[in-house]
Order: sequence, then structure tokens, then C-alpha cells
Amino acid sequence: DDDGNRKLDVNELKTGLADCGVVMAKSCCALLIDAINGEPGIGFVRYDDFLYAIRGELNEKRKEFVLMAFDRMDKTGDGKIDFEDLKSRYNVKHHPEVQNGKQTEREALAKWLAVFEGHEKDGVVTKEEFLDYYAHVSASIDDDRYFELMIRNAWHISGGKGECANTSNTRVLVDFKDGTQKVIALEDDLGVDLRDYRRLKFLLFKQGITQIARIRAYH
Repeated sequence: DDDGNRKLDVNELKTGLADCGVVMAKSCCALLIDAINGEPGIGFVRYDDFLYAIRGELNEKRKEFVLMAFDRMDKTGDGKIDFEDLKSRYNVKHHPEVQNGKQTEREALAKWLAVFEGHEKDGVVTKEEFLDYYAHVSASIDDDRYFELMIRNAWHISGGKGECANTSNTRVLVDFKDGTQKVIALEDDLGVDLRDYRRLKFLLFKQGITQIARIRAYH
């Protein structure tokens, strides 16, 4: 990538392959670029697409974590992520462009969805589109353990062992009726209002935490 624009044109690809001991004619390099892009005539290949073409699809371990993230967002369980799924998970009222009136809350959520959509921008992210997005992300991450940590923290998936352990989920300080205290990570914290005591108590109860006297945010 001689000009540093994260794209390889025919000449750059030809030179790079030659540096690796692979000699190809420019016409063959052009065909290779078309094959990677899946369509002819673009004339260059993007960095992420090039890595994806070399490394291939997600391995089973990584795919498992990506599907965990998808299921976490697909609240309705219908196999897709749309506005209805997001509005209960993310509060965009404090988004700068929502606050200054440049975007509605729905528009802000639609912009978020568009990041994961494929070529068809229809306000819906399918499981295939989500997997394809993370296949491109995965191509630039060598270590399965780091990939797991990235997914767990990005999507607030609790658990993980050692260096893969989640560190992003909300922690609360729980006072128990017997006078003891414990810091506990909420397993399902997306969209949770820490002022909603009933909701917090319900979520902790689902985690098997009982005999609660008081719940406070832990920083």
C-alpha cells in the first residue's frame, strides 16, 4: 500500500506479490482484485477485504462468540436485529446529534444499524450480515483470546476466564440482610437504569442473588 490509503490497486498488488516471490502479470492481478471484490471493474481492493480473502471465514470458536452477541441484541428472537430490538437496549437521548436536533432517536439507531448492514440498507441486520461484518473484523485479529475479550466487552457478555474475562459489564455494590457486602457484575446490563431499584433487584434475582438489603452503583 504505497500511498497508505488502505487500498491496493493493480500495480501495488503486483509489486507486493513480487516482493513475496510471486510473479503475476498485471492482467492476472486485475482478475484477482475482481475475484476478491466479487464484481469486476472496481480497480482496487480494500484492506479489510484483502485480509478477509486471505484468512477466510470465522473459525468455529469466533463464530460462537459472534452469535452470542447477535442473540444478545435480538431481543425478540426473530433472527434479525431491528429498531424494536435496539430501542430497549440503547438510550440515545444523550447522543450529541439527538440533543442538538440534527437527528431523531430513530435516525440515530438506524445509523447504528447501518454499520452492520450489507449492501442493502433496510434498517434490519440479519444474522448473515452480522457474521459477515465480524468476519472482516476477525481478519485483522490474530489471537482468538483477544477476539473473545473484544466481543465480550463490546456486547457486555459476562463470563470468560483469565485474560478473556469480561470487564465492561456494570458492577453494583450489594448490601445483604446479614450485613455483608459484595460487588457483583450484572449479566444483563444493556439499557439498565441504575436508579431503577426494582429492575436491578430482578436482574440480580435471575443471577441467583437473594437476601438483598440495598443496591448501589459501584465505580
